[in-house]
Formats: sequence, C-alpha cells, structure tokens
Amino acid sequence: MSEPLLETADRLAKVLAEHAASVDAQARFPVEGVRALRESGFLGLLVPRAFGGLEADLPTFSAIAQRLAGSCLSTAMVWAMHCQQVAILVAHAGPELEASLLPRLGAGKVYLASITTDPSNGGDPLVAQSPLLERGANVAFSRESPVVTGGENADGYLLTLKASEAATPAQVVFAYADRAQVELTQVEPWALMGMRGTRNVKLTISGQVPRTQVLGLGGAGPDIVADTLVPMGHIAWASCWLGAARGLLVQMLQALRADPRRRRALASDLLAVKMGDVELKLDAAEVYLRRVVDDYQRVRTSPQGTAELRSYEFHRRLNGLKVLAASTAFAAVDALLEDAGFRGGYLQSAPLPVERVFRDLRSASLMVPNERLLLLNGRTLLMGWGAQ
Repeated sequence: MSEPLLETADRLAKVLAEHAASVDAQARFPVEGVRALRESGFLGLLVPRAFGGLEADLPTFSAIAQRLAGSCLSTAMVWAMHCQQVAILVAHAGPELEASLLPRLGAGKVYLASITTDPSNGGDPLVAQSPLLERGANVAFSRESPVVTGGENADGYLLTLKASEAATPAQVVFAYADRAQVELTQVEPWALMGMRGTRNVKLTISGQVPRTQVLGLGGAGPDIVADTLVPMGHIAWASCWLGAARGLLVQMLQALRADPRRRRALASDLLAVKMGDVELKLDAAEVYLRRVVDDYQRVRTSPQGTAELRSYEFHRRLNGLKVLAASTAFAAVDALLEDAGFRGGYLQSAPLPVERVFRDLRSASLMVPNERLLLLNGRTLLMGWGAQ
C-alpha cells in the first residue's frame, strides 16, 4: 500500500468535504472534486506507469476510496466507478486501443462513465439488447440506458452491447467511445433521495467507432464481466460505503470530545455500548473487505488464478462482500442517527452530515439488490457448485 498516495487522498478528502453539501443540495455533478482528482493524477490511479499512470495496487485503491467517501460518498462513488472502467480497459483492451487510450487515462484527460444497464436487463451486465452493427472497419450502435452515473459529464463511455444483430442477449461485448464519437439524446436526470451528486441520468447514446475499440469479441465478453467488472464493482462499492460510515463515526466522536456541552455524554454507558457496537461491526466488515481485496489481487496476478477467479466460491465471496458492506454501513449510520437525535442528525441543518450520509447509504442495498445476490449464493450452495 502506498503511503504517499494515501496522504494525497487525505488532502483531496478535504476538497471533497468542502463541496459535499452544495453537491447534494443542488443535485449536481461534483465538478470541484473530480477536478481535484483529475489534477492529482487519481483518474489514472490504476493505469500502469508505462502509460503515465500511478499503477496503484488494489489495497491502495480500496483504502483511497474509503478515505474519499468519508468526506463525500457521491464524489467517491463517481471516482471509484470510473476506476472500475479503467481496470477493464487496462486488463482487456487490444493493442491499438491500449496505445491510444491508456496514456490519456494516465494523464487524467478522460473521465469514464459506465453504460451497462438496459431497460429490460435489470442491471445485469451479462445481458444486452442493443446490437453492435457492422459498418466496414467501424461499428455503430444506438442504445438506451435508464441510468448512467455522471453520463452528462463524461469524457468517454464504456458500454455493453450484443455482439451482433443475430447474437443472443447473452453474447455481450464492450465498446469504448470518446465523447466526440457519440451523440447523447433524451437525457433525463433522476430525482434521487440520496447519492444526488452522482448525477444519475437516463439517456440514449448513439455513435460509430473503429472496430479496434470493441472488447470481448469472440465470446470473451462474459469473461470481462467475471474477471474484472464484477470484482472491481463490488470492491469499489463496498469500500465507498464502509468509508462513508466510518467517516461519519469519526466525525461524531470528534464532535463529542470537542464540544464542552456534550462532554457529559462521554460518561454515558449506553452511548459507549452503542459506539462500541458500531465500530465492531464496521471493523468486521472491513476485515472481510480486506480479505476479498487481497484474494482478488492474488488471483488476478497469478498465472493459475483464472480458474479460482471464475469459480462459484469466489463469486459468492464477492456477492457476500456487497451484501455485508451495504447492510453494515447503513445499519451503522442508522444507529448514529438514532444517537444524534433530531437536532444533531435528523435535521438537514445539523452540524454533522448525518442526514445526508443516511440518505446516501440507503441506496446501498438497492444497487444490485441484496436479495438477488443472496438468492444466487444460496442456489449455488444448494446445488453444490463450488461448495466445500
């Protein structure tokens, strides 16, 4: 883990905190935070040094996501999901796309948005309805997506498509498109309860790109999903959620110690028990997160790791991470809100962002619903697939 990068993350977290309230109140894209991340080189955090990036390892990425989310969960999530797309391109782009795009990513010139949700696929990246259309050396596409994080503000897009008009929805490929190569129409912002700074929008994207900008041809699209998209997504989300909850806990403890009017609360046995319980549960979830991060770092860099990476057992662990982090982070903030009360937490004007973080984390269990992942895990266990 890189200490200099973590120190940079701590400085960036202060920038994110400065603008978090206005980003939420105005439901706007976190321009200031993303600019700071761009200028710091953090948009190229996972890009190899050979292409001008920082080449951070996964434990460093996870730790940075947690620190950023402790200041502004929306901005951290925008950045972490960008990094997920970068990881896909680093691992799976062909030589021509790698040579043309990775240096730009490493230089922080491209903020990436992910387009994997179709109106009818329920967010399943292994299913696509809109086909890739042959246009000589190019391919064309026109695709509707009910939700794209940061879609209006992206410099580039990584989207899933059917491999051809004749392909089945399960024959998925990925296409990269620069902003200049596409047209966005029917852009409709979501009116969200929380995570308002992610600036989720419904849109239709149409364009034409060279065939060299397509990933996963020849049936490799599902491998991209299993090897990179899902693991990086669950690690990114879990890191952000747990970081947001941990950040709020730290802020509340600091406020209790600093305010003379509240120091009597420090002698409360009940409050001590509650705070100890919150920390214990966050600690346990963070240990599970570190285990999954370490396992993924090991298997994705090992020549023999592919079989384990695609195993039912490993993906149950990934699904479990998402479920555990989502439920633990929200439960922690719910408990903190209860302790803070109306004036200290429930009011939007409260001195600490308890209400905002509560609203933000309420979305965690809904992003790929926990019940769906538990159902998948339970079914594979009952069938004996990958069971011990």
